[in-house]
Amino acid sequence: MSKMSTEIGAISFSHQNTTLAERDLLAFSSSEIEQSLPIFRDKLGGEVGILSTCNRTEFYASGACAPTLWEDVKDLVAGIKGVRPTRLPSPKQLYGADAARHLFRVSASLESLALGEDQILAQVKDAHEHILEAEKKSPILDQLFQLAVRAGKDVRTNTTLCQGNVSISSVSVELAKKIFGAFKRYTILLVGAGETGVNAGVHFKSAGAKDFIIVNRGQERGERVANQFDGEYMPLHRLSDACVRADIVVFATGAQHPLLDLESMRNIMRARRNRQILVIDISNPRNVDPRAGEPDGVFLYNIDHLEAIVQENLQERTDQIPLAENILDAYVQEWDAYLRARRVTPTIAALSKHFKSVRQQELDHFRNKVSEEEFALLEEFSKRMIKKLQHNPIIYMRKAASSNELRSEDLDLVIKLHGLLDDD
Repeated sequence: MSKMSTEIGAISFSHQNTTLAERDLLAFSSSEIEQSLPIFRDKLGGEVGILSTCNRTEFYASGACAPTLWEDVKDLVAGIKGVRPTRLPSPKQLYGADAARHLFRVSASLESLALGEDQILAQVKDAHEHILEAEKKSPILDQLFQLAVRAGKDVRTNTTLCQGNVSISSVSVELAKKIFGAFKRYTILLVGAGETGVNAGVHFKSAGAKDFIIVNRGQERGERVANQFDGEYMPLHRLSDACVRADIVVFATGAQHPLLDLESMRNIMRARRNRQILVIDISNPRNVDPRAGEPDGVFLYNIDHLEAIVQENLQERTDQIPLAENILDAYVQEWDAYLRARRVTPTIAALSKHFKSVRQQELDHFRNKVSEEEFALLEEFSKRMIKKLQHNPIIYMRKAASSNELRSEDLDLVIKLHGLLDDD
């Protein structure tokens, strides 16, 4: 029996401990997650989940691999990303209840660049869906992510932490306001018709924008989003033409390489006669080469640049953090209770097996040394003795588990006292 079997580990790369370039390198697309999960699971021999957003890439695992998760997956990650392991940054590593609480804080937006932002909960749900859709079942991570989604919803319902526009998309609009003021006279170009791009469009429209261009690789979705904003669709190969016409450009695609480089931007600015343009790249990996911001008249911002604006909105939401943390305490306790419940039954079974093994070993010493009648008496005596010896610990574990009073330390003590970790 292994007490590690239901524990979890997590490794986190986020805006708190990595650069934007490092997060670009580590970003996993939806298709990469689908392809990678079976590989990671086979390597680790346990359950695996991947959460990848514009500001974080995180791995979660359940099983004996949890305490050494990064050491076990580092080479795999490097191979998938086509780099040497030495190029990868060091992650934040968490284990046990700390790993669970971290995911709950992520889902509640307490770990987000924009405190209280409204997109992370949906992204946690997406990560959960990937786990559920994998060929092999992951009951422990399934439960963990279920609790994370519930925790995120609870914080949004019972605090004001997430009220108002605090997503990266809305912060982009706040940035544009500082430069352009009102938007009625300006053209907004959305590069990418996914959820993030659409959210940015919604915020711009709410702020008064009227003129939209949508550039997207897929025509059908691009035209559908263009119709949503009464705008114009243009295919991706006409990106430069669209940039010539636009005043504000928001890049939000899943492209794994830059869509706009320095030479293209120079050509765009010549065609614009150097009329200023605001380019906001909220993609991960970045869609715009940083050097594209060099020409005069180009204002290029990426996710890291948005942090200053986020800080201006922070204080009011910061006041809600203690209340949110109290809500999350209950979910950490529920997670701990779930783990204890999972461990009670196998611990009782292992304890019973252990006593039976000891009984049998002792009986074997007397086999052929006493009469059949005496051996029968020894068998009956040993059964009654073992039953009484294991009665109290088993009854205690069952009652404490049903009343939610059983501590992990109690189970650990039973396991250690009887050497159950060494039993098959």
